[in-house]
Amino acid sequence: MYLDEVGFAMNGVRRQTWSTRGVTPLVTLPANWEKLSTIGAITSGGQFLQNTKVGAIQSGNVVHFFQHLLRHIQGDIVVGGVLRKLLPSAK
Repeated sequence: MYLDEVGFAMNGVRRQTWSTRGVTPLVTLPANWEKLSTIGAITSGGQFLQNTKVGAIQSGNVVHFFQHLLRHIQGDIVVGGVLRKLLPSAK
């Protein structure tokens, strides 16, 4: 299984605009620093699981996502090359 997390800043980006010659263009965008984060995993068999939330992914969200994975896949989860039974009661 391959797992990764990514964050998306929701602020606008403006690269180019038009203006009358000699007039500096003024572009206003709404100031929105809200962030969306997604954690997802794909198995070697092609099964894809993901979770998206507002804000940053924190350790509790990762544990919750691992619990979700254990409900949908067979076996243990290998983290960083070390076999760990994260939740002994979740089989």
